[in-house]
Amino acid sequence: MAVAEWNGDRLHVQFGMWGQIACLRKPFAVDASHIVEVVHDEGILKKLGWKLFGTGFPGLIAMGTYVWRGERQFVYWKRGQNPLVVQLRDHYWKRLIIGWDAHGVALSVRGTHAPK
Repeated sequence: MAVAEWNGDRLHVQFGMWGQIACLRKPFAVDASHIVEVVHDEGILKKLGWKLFGTGFPGLIAMGTYVWRGERQFVYWKRGQNPLVVQLRDHYWKRLIIGWDAHGVALSVRGTHAPK
């Protein structure tokens, strides 16, 4: 499972060795100035598009970089998890889609950390 946590003014996204192999990516961080919005959106999983790098099997797992209508998005999701969508601006990716086990995470992240 991916772990996203705030450290100062950066959102750090970390995952284990098997996660790094599956998504072909090392853990990374995003400055808070690039974050526009954090929401929970189940429908986003139908708009992943073409997989560039990573692992995927429809309905079971999606990990890596995907392109939908010219916009890159980083996805780390497994079946049974709720997709948390972090919209970005002026960044390599247009959005991050990270799977979470609990509802309500988006509201607590948006309310306490996302810039206005």
